[in-house]
Amino acid sequence: MVRKTHNGRPGYPGRPRDWGNRLAAAAAQLFDAECEIREPDVRGVFNATTGTYAITPGTLRFSGACGVGRDLRERVGVVSDQELATQNYQVSIDPSIDTVQVHDIVTITDAPDPQMVGQRMAVVDVVMGDLPARILYCSDDLTN
Repeated sequence: MVRKTHNGRPGYPGRPRDWGNRLAAAAAQLFDAECEIREPDVRGVFNATTGTYAITPGTLRFSGACGVGRDLRERVGVVSDQELATQNYQVSIDPSIDTVQVHDIVTITDAPDPQMVGQRMAVVDVVMGDLPARILYCSDDLTN
């Protein structure tokens, strides 16, 4: 007689269908920071008097609660033919926010760690996590 199996274990009932809804409240408690996600800034015309370009902030994609954590792996990038160590981050947002794209800019507006407030980072990858949350893998924004 063949028994039903799940993940190779006989008789294991598996996850209930509503497991994501049950964990949604727990995931929301991990959102202890506030962030703003925008499209990349748009560089306008050059002002010869000041020697600068007019910068227009990109379109707002999301503003609200998020969770921010540092990724302990250091990444070395090349900027202007120089190797530059950058810090990587994981930003968690509500899974219903599906407008975030790679290269968008995340700005932390409030966080338990005062060092993170004002931090700008570029989105490198967007994935769904194990908990009901959308995970944004980010790196230091080196455009400024």
